[in-house]
Amino acid sequence: ALDVIGSLVIEDGRQWADAATPVQVEAMDAWVNDSRPYHFDTRSRGFSKSADAAALVLGTLMTDPTARIFWLAADQDQGRLAIESIDGYLERTPGLASRIVVTANKVADVNGGTLEIMPADAAGAWGRRPTWLVVDELAQWAETQSSTRLWQAMSTAMTKMPGARMVVITTAGNPRHFAHRVLEHARRSELWRTA
Repeated sequence: ALDVIGSLVIEDGRQWADAATPVQVEAMDAWVNDSRPYHFDTRSRGFSKSADAAALVLGTLMTDPTARIFWLAADQDQGRLAIESIDGYLERTPGLASRIVVTANKVADVNGGTLEIMPADAAGAWGRRPTWLVVDELAQWAETQSSTRLWQAMSTAMTKMPGARMVVITTAGNPRHFAHRVLEHARRSELWRTA
């Protein structure tokens, strides 16, 4: 997956591997290779959170035909940003467009891997069996019953699939937000990597 990720062309025309900062490279390597299945990365605004998560998704889809990835976004608008990031890589990177099919809220590799975007304000998360979970901007989610229910349903689903992995990538949030409790739990758990 890291080879695919490194070859993706970013907005300025460089490949991801040539443009990524040491923080990005370390995080991506950990997301793919670290023995800990859960990752909570806090980054500032504009520090390539969605673009890096999109790169991770494409690298995974193209190397694992059994991948069932779910991208949890704060709302539909943020979910569209994920699709836009993926579309951007497809437009800029030769050879990808023939392998990846993108619709309004789904992405599929012709060999079988899939991604589904799920906004926090949507229903119907129980019963899913993710192999990967990308949680985008958790600290910015509205604290509603539907968003906390989505977090509970999908985070607890991680134990259903052997080898499943989760990446939470977010800006810093309010210490009273439920994301802070998730971060505090992650800091105490050997199953989590925090950065």
